[in-house]
Amino acid sequence: FVTNPDLASRLEDFACRGGTVVITNRSGVQDKNGNCILGQELPTVFRDLCGCHVTEYDPIGPVKQTVTLAKGGTYQITSWCDLLELDTAQAWARYQGRFYSGVPAIAKNRFGEGTAYYVGTVGEKALYRTLLIEVFREQALPLLETLPQGVEVTTRSGESGTYQFFFNNTIHGQNFQLKGERVHLRPLELGAAAVVIAVIILCYTTFFTGSGDIAYYTQIDNSKLSRAGGQGAIDLSGNGGMDWSYTLPSYDKDGGEKDITFGVSRELREGAFLRLTVRPGRGVMTWAEVQYDELPPAVQGHYGEPSDD
Repeated sequence: FVTNPDLASRLEDFACRGGTVVITNRSGVQDKNGNCILGQELPTVFRDLCGCHVTEYDPIGPVKQTVTLAKGGTYQITSWCDLLELDTAQAWARYQGRFYSGVPAIAKNRFGEGTAYYVGTVGEKALYRTLLIEVFREQALPLLETLPQGVEVTTRSGESGTYQFFFNNTIHGQNFQLKGERVHLRPLELGAAAVVIAVIILCYTTFFTGSGDIAYYTQIDNSKLSRAGGQGAIDLSGNGGMDWSYTLPSYDKDGGEKDITFGVSRELREGAFLRLTVRPGRGVMTWAEVQYDELPPAVQGHYGEPSDD
């Protein structure tokens, strides 16, 4: 609605280099100072990019009308109707009905190496879905067309790989197919998938229920005890704040080593062996003292067998 020539120039440059731009009705009405842009037909500074202009508009309110796509398919529209005249664009959708049947409602314009769409009305969700599927396909972007309504997907990439996070925004269970596997999300559940190996990881289960907990073993060294305030000073099991913390070399059942920090409320017995329950993403959830003979053999190898003294 409020715009400036600099924005139009940057969008044109983006489209020229192969990008896709979607401009909606009422764009370009005012300049950056809130003044109406006079002497130019809407969408004013975006006209060259969109390849069309508005000859008249009709705020139809809650009335329902329909549009038909050039490639087939009819959708409901409401609230606003821009009547478009095409400059360099093609009609992507046209109005149906008794008043302006056949007038372009949505325009598609090739601009440089890219494309611009001007959407001159307010459509039902299915209309936007059809439009965006076309955009995704033309840009060769990853697309999951089987996602149910209300399931949101976000992709994140890092050194450890690329992951897709799925969130069910609805209060109902949702089912869909992902890389040939059936996925079920409970109401308001978050799940994740490793894109490369296509392994489904239910983050909700791992993060909250403890199905991914890992056992580590360590031995108390009170020279490593410090006042709380650093990492691990909070007891993540939900038992409240801890006044002290240890950072100790710890070992998994196979003897793999890592330094682990965990909070305690008091100084523990020197030389005592502990079993730490570590939850990925959350840290130490619980700890318990164990005897030497309860340590896995690979862990015992890191400690001398205690004397009888």
